[in-house]
Amino acid sequence: MEGIRLEDRLFILNRALYLIDNYFAHWEAVPDLDVGKLFYKHVDAVRRAKDRYAFGLVMSEIIADLKNGHTHYKDWWLQKTYGMPLGFYAFYHDREKKWVVVQSEDKRIGIGEMVLRINGQTTEAFFQRQKGYISGSSERAQRNALFNHAYLFPERMAVETESGTIIVERTKMGKAKRHSSRTTGKLLDKNFAYIRILSFAKPLYEKQALKFVSKFAKCKTIIVDVRNNYGGGTPLKLLGKLMTRPWKRSIAAYVQPLAGLEVSRGFKAKELSHGHMFKYDERKRIKPGRNHYRGKVIVLTNEQTNSAAEDFALTLAENRRAKIVGARTRGSNGNGELYQLKGDIWMQLGIYRIYFKDGSAFEGVGIKPDVEAYLTIKDIRQGRDAVLERAVKLAKS
Repeated sequence: MEGIRLEDRLFILNRALYLIDNYFAHWEAVPDLDVGKLFYKHVDAVRRAKDRYAFGLVMSEIIADLKNGHTHYKDWWLQKTYGMPLGFYAFYHDREKKWVVVQSEDKRIGIGEMVLRINGQTTEAFFQRQKGYISGSSERAQRNALFNHAYLFPERMAVETESGTIIVERTKMGKAKRHSSRTTGKLLDKNFAYIRILSFAKPLYEKQALKFVSKFAKCKTIIVDVRNNYGGGTPLKLLGKLMTRPWKRSIAAYVQPLAGLEVSRGFKAKELSHGHMFKYDERKRIKPGRNHYRGKVIVLTNEQTNSAAEDFALTLAENRRAKIVGARTRGSNGNGELYQLKGDIWMQLGIYRIYFKDGSAFEGVGIKPDVEAYLTIKDIRQGRDAVLERAVKLAKS
């Protein structure tokens, strides 16, 4: 077990709290938060942390207390040493109120299985025990992130599903299989096309989507699927390609602490404190791109549509350019700026926040679809995409 010196622990704690005090933009979720009180609340736990893993949990708890999905504690050593894959991924199904397996590299755990217990403890009880270490702008988001935090699970554990109980040894799972994030597209028939965008993390994915929009230009409707898209950079070129008239960003107004503005916008701030927030409106009209698509647009979303993918969907929805079909999105947007704390220990910090055009809070709320649609457990097990089917039916109506 790797140790970490007391002076380093205290330095990292102080550095993190300084950054929170000066750059963090999401104080609305924690209006009574005081970094001085936060220091004294956790300093004893920081002192007592017997190793780097225990210290990582203390810091993760501090960051999770900020209740923001774009704010995380990142220790690459912790991920490398204790982040061995589970061999499967389960998301929290809003309607079933259970964690359902949607990806599995372990032949003993099938797609559509519900994870009932971890080491004899109900999955709900296990989540309640671990959620204090998971960043999220809502408990719903924390629930969906549970199985993304492998280091919070025992290295050897009994996993119970409806099919029975198996022993999972994470140390024997090897590296997690990498899934392609390549944008794909296909004709559903001569009038309807489907484009699936799993990520906006690389410009390549947007570029691929643009090619598909051009390819399907004569279709009456294009269905754009951003389910399970965790974001990246807002695809402004793609938005321009899909818009038919001058449009505005989905950001009605957003707020940044002056220090954040100094970093990202070139503003010079005399006082760097969360008590001095600068609110401004960036809703400039933008002309559609050349050879823009003129047909109808439907966007598919779910619980894991996040960040830039939400910005994409919301811009289309608020400019009345697309219908949203699926489940409410995660509800976390705005830049997550990376700051080095020490060595390979970093913190990602949400440095601005976004609102709906009417000024109401977006963070922790997300986009409500025009047509609500969920995959049932039966759909997941059979590999049937009932949400896409609902979108096609809407396109034909």
